[in-house]
Amino acid sequence: MKTALVLQEKAYHKYAWIVLFALGVLLVVNILVVAGVEDHVAEFAKDTGVAWDALTAAYPGVAAAYTLNQRLLYVGFASLVLFGLVITWFGFRPGHRWAWFAMWLLPITLASTALLMTQSRQPELPVLYGGFAIVAVIGLLLPIRKFFRKRSDVGSMDDDDVEDSRRGRGVIA
Repeated sequence: MKTALVLQEKAYHKYAWIVLFALGVLLVVNILVVAGVEDHVAEFAKDTGVAWDALTAAYPGVAAAYTLNQRLLYVGFASLVLFGLVITWFGFRPGHRWAWFAMWLLPITLASTALLMTQSRQPELPVLYGGFAIVAVIGLLLPIRKFFRKRSDVGSMDDDDVEDSRRGRGVIA
């Protein structure tokens, strides 16, 4: 016979995934704006002090490699964020422990991006990405008890329930 203790889940445990999901949507919009709307020629001249036309005329191979690198960065960052959205929806929201660990890649990447952007001539960029990293950490830490419950919090469980909780399939309620 199995008995279960039904615990009232706190709202910030239950809905913390929305913080990460909303952050992911904001980051996708950010990538689309940066990739599609910004004037890259003016940004390049502002960052380097060299006009884009002068670079392409003098070093066409370098200009092509720079453009390819920019596109690869956009695709890579967009892929990471979309992957994070999928993990948030299918793993983090239902309370799978593996998703909590996997989602730490997002604030680590955002914080690394912020640190690397301190070399940019745009001082607002590190602040923006650092703020995104802080929001991601908050979104991960709010529901920590949902992912790491004490045995006394889950009531008594049979062997199948114990195995499910070890595999990160949530805890019986």
